Formats: sequence, structure tokens, C-alpha cells
Amino acid sequence: MTADSGGRYRIFAKERAVCEAFRFRRIVGEDVAYEALGNLLRGPFDRARLVRAAALTGTGNFVLPPVKALLP
Repeated sequence: MTADSGGRYRIFAKERAVCEAFRFRRIVGEDVAYEALGNLLRGPFDRARLVRAAALTGTGNFVLPPVKALLP
């Protein structure tokens, strides 16, 4: 199933889902990854969980700088 096939996916941790979007940004598209990050930042989220997910997926260099720039 491709990313644009309209399939349904279960999300268990939104912070991890954003990191996975950045991890697979060449497949889903960089715009999708940044849109996911923007949606995460608009609502309540656990910053520590985001940092752990970024470290686990190896996407800290992509995810954390925009978060640090936008949040106090």
C-alpha cells in the first residue's frame, strides 16, 4: 500500500508519527512531514516524548530545530 492510496492507519503516539513522517519524508513528501509537525505544534503534545521519538528514529536533526525555533 502506498502513502497516497487512501488507506487507514492507526496512530498510537502523535509525536512518534511526526518523527516517522520525517524519517520517510522521501516517500510521503517533505511537505507532508512539515504539515504533520505544524499540526502537532498547534495542539497539546509531550515535548519529552517528541525528543525520545526523534532520538529513536534518528530524525532529531530535522524535527527538533523547528520546534526549538517556534516554541519558547
